[in-house]
Amino acid sequence: MIHSADDIVRDTVVRASICIVGGGPAGITLALELARTGKSILLLESGEDAPDADAQALNEGEVADETLHSPPDKYRQRVLGGGTSIWGGRCVPFDPVDFTTRSWIDHSGWPIGYADVENHYAAANKLCEAGDYEYDARLAVPGGMRPLLRGFTPRHFDVNGIERFSCPTDFGRRYRNRLHSAANVRVLLRATVTRLRCAQDGSRIESLAVCNPATQDFPSSRISTCLQWGVSKRPGCC
Repeated sequence: MIHSADDIVRDTVVRASICIVGGGPAGITLALELARTGKSILLLESGEDAPDADAQALNEGEVADETLHSPPDKYRQRVLGGGTSIWGGRCVPFDPVDFTTRSWIDHSGWPIGYADVENHYAAANKLCEAGDYEYDARLAVPGGMRPLLRGFTPRHFDVNGIERFSCPTDFGRRYRNRLHSAANVRVLLRATVTRLRCAQDGSRIESLAVCNPATQDFPSSRISTCLQWGVSKRPGCC
């Protein structure tokens, strides 16, 4: 089901087993995958089906170096489908080095490794509709391809890596019907999360405060969503 948060009565409590914040490609993918568990899924998207200037304005902000990064409201889209509503479809997997700590790059290093992500690339490639999950030019084309530079064999990078391009697939349009028809998935548009409420011990998020611009008093229209996490059971929840 897909609804607008405008239709939710003020201070209503919406309960779900799993709540996903953001209806971009990651959020939509999670909702579709987790729907298979049979649990109730709530997907909150700040924007609508189509671009909205007021929702997009919430992305405005500053960047540390404007010569290196575009303004945060330039390519991050508050709309069902997120950035895939405007992307060109370019797909390329991370390299193992991208996950490592490098002394010359501040804050580098991930808490997960390349293998943790690589296992999911084939499924992601399929969702993006970017063809086969094969990014080696020697294997992606029957008979292989000619070397980029004949006789050049660098030690620290691979010249056989290629990029693939999606249709480009707009996740909002492409997977909207699947979200709408999933009996255990509820999508709320125009639902902007404004606060995460933690348990007293900080072990989990217990609820969210959600606002929508249907009223002049924007913060007052609130949806409090109860979440269920792992083995943590709470009477009367979900």
